Parts: sequence; C-alpha cells; structure tokens
Amino acid sequence: MRESAVKMDNKVNKTFFIRTFGCQMNVADAGEYAQHLQNFGLLPTEDLNDAKVVLLNTCTVRQHAEDRALSFLGQLKKLKMKNEKLKIIVAGCVAQRLGEDLKRRFPHIDLVIGAKDIDLFPQILTERLKDFQEPEGSTPYRSTNLSTYQPMNLSTDVTAFVTIMRGCENFCSYCIVPYVRGKEKSRPVEEIISEINCLIKQGVKEVTLLGQNVNSYKLQITNYKLQIGFADLLTEVNKIERLERIRFVTSHPKDLSEKIIFAIRDLDKVCEHLHLPVQAGSNRILEKMNRKYTREGYLSLVAKIKDTIPEIAITTDIIVGFPGETEEDFQDTLDLVREVEFDSAYTFKYSPRPGTAGAKLDDDVPLEVKEERLKILNQTCNEISQKKNQKLIGTKQEVLIEKNVKQAGKLEGRTRTNKIVFIQSRKNLVGKKVEVKIIEAYPHSLFGKIKQKGEKNENTT
Repeated sequence: MRESAVKMDNKVNKTFFIRTFGCQMNVADAGEYAQHLQNFGLLPTEDLNDAKVVLLNTCTVRQHAEDRALSFLGQLKKLKMKNEKLKIIVAGCVAQRLGEDLKRRFPHIDLVIGAKDIDLFPQILTERLKDFQEPEGSTPYRSTNLSTYQPMNLSTDVTAFVTIMRGCENFCSYCIVPYVRGKEKSRPVEEIISEINCLIKQGVKEVTLLGQNVNSYKLQITNYKLQIGFADLLTEVNKIERLERIRFVTSHPKDLSEKIIFAIRDLDKVCEHLHLPVQAGSNRILEKMNRKYTREGYLSLVAKIKDTIPEIAITTDIIVGFPGETEEDFQDTLDLVREVEFDSAYTFKYSPRPGTAGAKLDDDVPLEVKEERLKILNQTCNEISQKKNQKLIGTKQEVLIEKNVKQAGKLEGRTRTNKIVFIQSRKNLVGKKVEVKIIEAYPHSLFGKIKQKGEKNENTT
C-alpha cells in the first residue's frame, strides 16, 4: 500500500508513516486514520526513518498476521531509542484485543487505539497525546456510526476501498471479528455516495464496497417505515456519474439474496465477480464452525448464481485443519472445490483465536497434517484456476489499467471478473479501459496484448 504523512501543529512540519497488516477493511481504515492525521497538519512520508509519527494498523484474524504486526512493533523500539520524540500509535484489531497489555509488553508505544474506536481517533489523540491539538476552526469531533471524514485513497489512483459497514454478528466459531469489531453498523447511503464522489474527483474509476458481511447491510428509515438493503445500495451507487466499476467484499452465503444476485446481473457497473467464502465442504465441520448453511445449500446457491450470471467468477475462503476435521471431512472439501470450480481461493491453516468458541475446542489436527492438507488443497485450486484461465486464451477482455509495472515495461489491470492481466506496453494508460486479447494464462494471472483496430479475435466472449 501507499503510505502517508502529516504535521502536528502550525509551526513545525512533521510526518507520519502508516503500516497496515490484514484485510481490505484495514487498508480502508488506514485511509481514514491518514485523513485524520492530515487534518492535524501532518505530511505523508514513505520513509519510515523520516517519520515523526508511526501508526501500526494491526490484524488479529489469524495468528500469522498478529505475529507479523508484533514483530514490526518490536523493530520500532530501535527507532524510538534514536528519537525519543517519535510517537508510536498501535491501532486496529490487535490493539482492540490486547488493549493496554500491549503497552506493558512494548513500553515504547505511546498510544493504543482499538478497532471499535476508529471514529474517536481525533478525540483520543487530543486527549492522550499533548502534541496533538484540535485544528483551529474545526467542528468538535464526535462519535458516529462511521466517520464522515473523507479518507485518503491508499490503494491506487484508479481503485479505492469504501467502507459501507463495520462489525459482524455471525459469530462463526473460528472468527474473532465480532469481538474486536463489534456489532454491525451500516453507514448512511448519502455518506457513501458523497465519499465516492470525492474519490472520483481524485481520479478513482472503480470502488470496492467493504464490510465484514456486505450483504447484511441495512438501514432503517423510520419516518418512511422503509428498510434499505445491500441491493438497494448497489442500485444507488450504480447511478453515480463517472464511476465505471463497482465491486464488493465479503459476502456471507446465508445472506446472499436473490435480489442481490439480480442486482449483480442487471446493474451495468457492478462487476461479474463474487467472493463467497465456503470455509469447508463437510456438513459436520460447517456446523461446528457455526456457518449456518449446509454443503447442499451452498452448492444450490452457487448453481443459482451461475444460472443467473453465466459469466461470473466466484472466489472463496477455505480453512483446513479445523478441530475435529477428519480425512473424510477434508475430502468433502476437495470434492466441493472440484464441483464448484472456484476461479481462485484464499486458503488457510486453522489457528485458534482467543475468546472464540473454536478456541475452547481441542486443536487436535497435527500441524504436519494441516500443512499437508493445505498443500493438496492449493494444488487442486491452482489446477482449476489454470484450467479456467486457459479457456480465456484468444478471447477479448475489458481491462481497467491500474498501474505501470515500471521495471518490466508492463501495464497491470483487471478484468470485470477480477482477473489480473499484464500487458507488454510502455504507454501511459493508467485509468483507461482497454480491450485486451489474452495470449497466455497462469493460475493467478493472465497476459495479453491490446487489440488493434480491425484485428479479429479467434474466440471472443
């Protein structure tokens, strides 16, 4: 991600550096933290050693992500020893889970702010760090469902993440999110649209709507006795002028309604890609995970989606080695993967998270078994991805160019189905949609060339 920096008073320019671990939601949160810091007058820097404020934005969904964040935090001790005036702020989900225990373990931390308190970030800064004073002429900071500040775009100049809701109430037994993010809070439609319009002015062409479970988005309009759901939000965002593409993550299968499926089909700016975490293919494990659907229900939902939107790409999340997972359970997962033929999958070894229902179960699948199952699962998923991508050779694809890959003299972009495409070109086409002929395919990317006028496709979509 791109990092940024700011100034803490009107007399001395100071810089901030943000390091983010974790999901897209954390990247979006980083943009909000950055905007708040910028409101205090700090300036962005990409040089950690030049920063006067370092904000570490943490993730605790999996042990590996938490360990990486804590390792980086340990490294910051050397910087603090060199510069006692350096301010170190730890935010996000690890901060929420460990709280002040973090400061006891890492005394060089100046401030810990949990994920639930992101809306109070400016207020907490002014109350707890004397260097921060509320900017002159600003309105008092106050807590809202979600901040109304326009976050900085820290992804690319072309695409941006927009948070539409925070929190989760599903309580899957392996997941710590409901404990560190709190209850679901949906953001008003007008705020979302206002933010997207602001991003468009910065050059953004595509937005990804974010939530722990976007399809449970809902707003109750009391005066009109009306409830706005996620499909309604998609309809409103689709009306925004100059916005070219809409994506969203993540969807829980139990809340993916027919209305949402039809919205993906019918709204021209909504891309034909759906991230639909399955987590496991065994009914016994799904029940232990508290996923609230069955294998059969998931497969039926996928069949309905593919029947309604034949060209759609479906991606997923899968966990191996959940407590009690037998070889038969694992084979059920492999069978489901082969039947659905996911375009790609994010796969993980189970690691117990403190405070969750899963942490109370005996973590009885040996590490070596988890690693072997993960290896087999990844191989299976890659073979399917390769086969599906191979079918795209010779087709033409609409690709939104996101960035230049300078060292290789290439462009990088994505299809509407969210497949990464590299193009050999030194032209500056960032932000443009181009028609690309696919000539090579790999499990996780495609390679193509820009179609010239009059050139015919051997096989078009």
